[in-house]
Amino acid sequence: MKNNYSISPAVKRSVSLLLLIAGFLVSVKAQETGDFFMQVQQAQKTHLQEKLYLHLDKNSYVAGETIWFKIYCTVGVENLLSNGSKVVYVELIGADQRKAKLIKIPLYNGLGVGDIALPDTLTEGSYRLRAYTNWMRNDEAIYFFDRTLAIGNGRSDQVFTQTTWEPTEQGGRYKLELRNFAQVPIINTDVNVTFTQPSIVVKKSGRTSFQFFTSNEPGTYRIIVEGLDMYGNLFRQQKDIIVTQ
Repeated sequence: MKNNYSISPAVKRSVSLLLLIAGFLVSVKAQETGDFFMQVQQAQKTHLQEKLYLHLDKNSYVAGETIWFKIYCTVGVENLLSNGSKVVYVELIGADQRKAKLIKIPLYNGLGVGDIALPDTLTEGSYRLRAYTNWMRNDEAIYFFDRTLAIGNGRSDQVFTQTTWEPTEQGGRYKLELRNFAQVPIINTDVNVTFTQPSIVVKKSGRTSFQFFTSNEPGTYRIIVEGLDMYGNLFRQQKDIIVTQ
């Protein structure tokens, strides 16, 4: 038997009203969701989160070596190179949480290169290499670049050095003092000395110049020039000079 059901006009009007209300609520919810995502996007544009990455030349080091690195500073979820911050602070922190080194590296369109010379007297152990910008300090430190490095010290000479500068009529001279762990002076020993002159600026022509004083003692001396270019490539040149009386 076939049953026929009829819906009264009042019920039809009620169903239509309910469907209209449901459609309105869905529309309002969609608009609220769209507004929420627009607010998130606007917040990301007005408060860009910078991130740092340091590309190192090695994974571990020995006291007396140099840590060479290239810096990438990016912003946003797409990790675009940042043009905001102009300086990066790089710290080398020991196991005692003391800063063994703190240097400032300039940024050019989100890129920078730098190096940290490790003294040969540096205590062996695990160190943290941490980097950040002033803008990043407005947020939590979780956005800082932070990496643990193993730094060894294979010295067997047990020699401590101390240098002082003494002015002379010719300009000045360095005084070098050598002592062992017992602070006893070391005498009658041949010594190789390296002088470092940082921050030599290369002109647009690709050339530069610098001055230095030769030793008062005759002999053969070696000049070594090394560094990083703006692309992070390492270069090194050396030349021997002979000093006579």
